[in-house]
Amino acid sequence: MNTSNSVTRRRLLSGVPTAALLSITGCVGGGDSQDDVQDSDGDGVIDSQDYAPQDPDVQEKSDLQDTETTPEAAPETTTEAAPETTTPATRLADEAFTEYSAGVNDTDSGESEWGTGNDFINSDDFTGAKSAFQDAREGYAETKRHFETTVELTVQLGNQDANEVASDALRTAEKNVTAANKVIDSMDAAIEYGVDSDEYDQAAREAREYVDETSNDGYEIVGVDEFRDTLNV
Repeated sequence: MNTSNSVTRRRLLSGVPTAALLSITGCVGGGDSQDDVQDSDGDGVIDSQDYAPQDPDVQEKSDLQDTETTPEAAPETTTEAAPETTTPATRLADEAFTEYSAGVNDTDSGESEWGTGNDFINSDDFTGAKSAFQDAREGYAETKRHFETTVELTVQLGNQDANEVASDALRTAEKNVTAANKVIDSMDAAIEYGVDSDEYDQAAREAREYVDETSNDGYEIVGVDEFRDTLNV
């Protein structure tokens, strides 16, 4: 006996007349066969339409469904990552200007230390001069790094004018580093051998010649405003 169906029908049809209730539960729970009831409405299912087709109290109740319907799960959707885009030209130009400006600032710091080194030489303090020229070299090295980045950015921009300005500045920074190294060597000679020695005389002469050469090579570090103009932003 399928008692679960019997209980379910009692629950669904709890308000119908007693005679109709007993008739329905008897058919589901056992006794007379369900085959004794005809499919009067031709829907292929023995339901309340067939048990009491003329009884409105029975028909207003929901018929028991043999299967439950479940909502279909929504299809999974995948979101593709947006393709990586190239850096906008304005952003590249801003970065180039920032790097160039930093290079100019470091150049100014190097020049200041260079002047301090000359002051120490004039007072025959070659140890102090060496320290100042080392600081100048450090500033020029930072300048070189910033201008290298600037050159790379102008290449990405495809801006020939800005690239030429940045490249000239980079050459100047590189030569400033070399000049600082030569002057430091001359200070070492002065400290170790004295200013009247041949070692100092040779080292100092090489430093002066290199500085003079680089000062007249045609390369220069232009101001930040002039560089900005080449960026066209």
